[in-house]
Amino acid sequence: CKLNNPCSHKCLDTGIAIECSCYPGYELGQDERSCLGEYIPILSYLARPVAAYSKDIDECSLHVDNCDPNFQICKNEHGRYTCVNPDGSVERPHAHTQSGSSPGSTNAIQSGKCPVGYQYNSKAQVCDDIDECQLKLDNCESDSSCQNNIGSFTCIRAPMEDCPPGYIFKSSERVCHVDINECEEGLDNCDQNTQLCINTEGSFHCEIKGVMTQCPAGYKINKEQKKCEDLQDS
Repeated sequence: CKLNNPCSHKCLDTGIAIECSCYPGYELGQDERSCLGEYIPILSYLARPVAAYSKDIDECSLHVDNCDPNFQICKNEHGRYTCVNPDGSVERPHAHTQSGSSPGSTNAIQSGKCPVGYQYNSKAQVCDDIDECQLKLDNCESDSSCQNNIGSFTCIRAPMEDCPPGYIFKSSERVCHVDINECEEGLDNCDQNTQLCINTEGSFHCEIKGVMTQCPAGYKINKEQKKCEDLQDS
């Protein structure tokens, strides 16, 4: 190969014969020496001249492309392919550029342009996912929790039944925290004629009126509604 290289691209001396091969995007000609097609490497964006006779290789159909399958669509072009983002822009978020743009090529990743939901990682030269939940960039309502996704986020509303009995969902902290006053809300099953409702943390209990002469510490008797009320609520 060094003394007499008949190959257009790659030459391999097996010791028995000379074998020629082509770079990605090319196809070996019938003479098994020349390479047909246009070559624009997906990683370096270096354009090469178009050969006189060309036969395109569909990298998308052959699944040899470098597009991100989670959010990009592979679009085959003559002698190459491009990765199309959801917003319609043509970029290669996971391509590592090693040289400047050549005429007619798009080097968006080198300029730090990433799709919505991603941020440019200058050290690795890739587009990293933005955790909108951790960075408080979500627009979830106070009664919902934020769940990060690749390139976006989802607002998940916490149903009341997920909280333990006697508690409600506290939207400010997004946790089950505030005690329900079953007595005030009329959620108790005490007999209003014979019993007094006493609220406790996470629950309540009924006291017989004839037995009780006063409410527990921190409570007072409401004679009209016939129940013990929390002094802090007064």
